[in-house]
Parts: sequence; C-alpha cells; structure tokens
Amino acid sequence: MYKTFRVKNFRCFKDLQINDLGRVNLIAGKNNTGKTALMEAMYVLDGNYDSKTIFRRSPTEARRYMRDKNSRLHDPVSINTIFSDFETNLEIELSATVATNETDNSDDSRVDKLTISSVHDLNELDSEGFLNLIDRRYGLTDDSVEVLKLDTVTSNHPLYILFVEGSIERLSSRRPPSRTSTFLPARETVSVEKTSDRFSKMQEAKETQRLVEGLRVIEPRLRDIRLRTDDGRPNLDADIEGLSRLVSMRDLGDGMNRMVDMILAMHQVERGAIFIDEIENGLHFDIHQDVWLVLNDISSRLGIQVFATTHSYEMMRAAYKAFKGDDKLEDLRFHRLRRGIESGEIESVTSNKRGIEAAMSTDWEVR
Repeated sequence: MYKTFRVKNFRCFKDLQINDLGRVNLIAGKNNTGKTALMEAMYVLDGNYDSKTIFRRSPTEARRYMRDKNSRLHDPVSINTIFSDFETNLEIELSATVATNETDNSDDSRVDKLTISSVHDLNELDSEGFLNLIDRRYGLTDDSVEVLKLDTVTSNHPLYILFVEGSIERLSSRRPPSRTSTFLPARETVSVEKTSDRFSKMQEAKETQRLVEGLRVIEPRLRDIRLRTDDGRPNLDADIEGLSRLVSMRDLGDGMNRMVDMILAMHQVERGAIFIDEIENGLHFDIHQDVWLVLNDISSRLGIQVFATTHSYEMMRAAYKAFKGDDKLEDLRFHRLRRGIESGEIESVTSNKRGIEAAMSTDWEVR
C-alpha cells in the first residue's frame, strides 16, 4: 500500500507531494486541478505503460489516426503532452513510500521510484540492439519516431517506449508490475469480453454470490447472475425475481454496470489497487452509502488500496457515514487538490479521521 506519493513534471504537476495516504482515498478539487492525472501517475508507477494511460489514446484510436491523416476526430499526439508545460527537457519523477508489511503495525517500507525522460538522440538506442529495427520499419527521422526512457530503482536496465505517429509500437522489454492495479475511467464501460473473463475467474473461485449481494444495493430483486455465450460472444445475464426471463446486464442501466465493473475489477487485484475516476457516475445519491459499504467490505477483505475522484459532496458524506458506521474511519482520507494562491501550482490538502469529522460537522469545503 502506498503511504506517500510524489509526482514531478507530469502533466499539470510541477511538484506535488502527498504524505498521508490511507487504504481508501477520495480525491476532490475544482476542474483542471489534476484529479485524474494524479491517479494516472500512480497507475504508471505501478508498471502500467499502455498508451491509454500515458497518452490518453487507445491503441484503436491511434491506429485510426495513422490510417487517416485527414481525420478530424482524432488529433495527433506527441510525447510532450505528458510533460509539465510540454517541456521534454525535464525529467518526470514518480515515487512512493510503500508499506512492505501490512499484516501488523510495523513501519517497514520501501521506496518505489520511476523516472521518465525523452530521448533526443536516437543513437542512444544503438546499445539496446533495436536501432536498426526502427530504421528498417520507420526510417530514422525526428518527425516519425519519439522515444521515452523509463528507469526504475529496481532495474539495472532502462525500458524504452517507441512512440510512432500516435501509437506505442514497441516496448523494449516487458516487466511485471510493481503491484497489481486496475483503472476504471469516468465515461468508459469495460468491454463485455473483459467483464465476462473477470466473472469467469470469480466463478472459478466460487465468489459470484458476493457480486450478487453487492449489486442488490441497486436491484434488491436480483437473485443470480449467469454467463451466456452466443456465437462465441460472452454476455452476463441477470435473474431478477418477478421477471419471466433473464435480462442482459447491459440493459440494466449505468448504475448497475458501474457497480459490476467496480466489484469485478476489485476481485482481480487482491493486495493491489483500484483507481476509479468520478466514482459517482451513474449512481443515485440515495445509494451512495450502501455503495461505500460494499466497496469498504471488499477492499478491507482483499487488502486493496482504493483511489477515487469525485465532484460530489453527497458521495464524500456517504463515505464518511459508511466508514464511521463500520468503525473504520481511520482508513479513510480526503485529498483536496487546489492551486496555491501565490505559486499557482497544484497542492494537496489531506484530511484524516479528525479532519474529516470536523469537515462533516461544519461548513468546511472538502471538495
């Protein structure tokens, strides 16, 4: 579990330090204060170097741009978009203090650190053995090939990412992530295939009843969930009391599918982390507290660190009530991102148990 986190020169951050992370962390703040970018930085430090995370471009989107240079739907992107003020001469630094023994009250910890820099001289890649590959496939021009160099404290050799006209084309090597984690974007539904695969694994572990129980906060009549395959395409169906036939989960609304995504994802990252962008999306405020009771139970039982962004005061108050009722308020943190009055740079104001209780009993603005 991350205890502290620091991000330098990544996206909108010059230098942000958070010294008190909890098991469950709610991140709030005005627009353009880096709530999503903060979670992306942590996700990258975990070892997730995909184009969707680093460049905010899916592989499909990038390939479509490469096929049609006149397309106005998909703007070209460059590696400079991940550097603060687009300064590729700067070095991005992501680091965290990580608890290494969470089964007791010890203070054992290690430091995970990742630096990301732009390679301005492609000849640096000659020693890595794939300079000729780039030359044969793309041609050695500054306009066609950009390279990121990633260094970690645990590896003797850097990792190179080749970025070619909007798409990550090659990783020089693949490393196991420092911890297992998953990221749920704000307005993107997990694919049917991935959802079904996660459900199958939960089914093998005989844990599907926990999914059913969690979803009952939205649909109390839910009796069971079943996996169906039609012409090789998987789908999840809901057995709802009072209905004469099964109903596809995709027809049950955004709130139900948001809960499905969260619960299934969490059961795939035991002892890891989950990042949920705009957690309130699709969820009516009347069930926010019940949602937190479900997420608190799963994250506590599986040892998962939770990070979620929100604009909703109701969602924050519901988290407070749920954790206080479970006597686990010590595990909850509110982090408010804001721009400093004098510096104009993003800073974090963190509230632990005492601060959260004070904020909930007064008119303190915690969003």
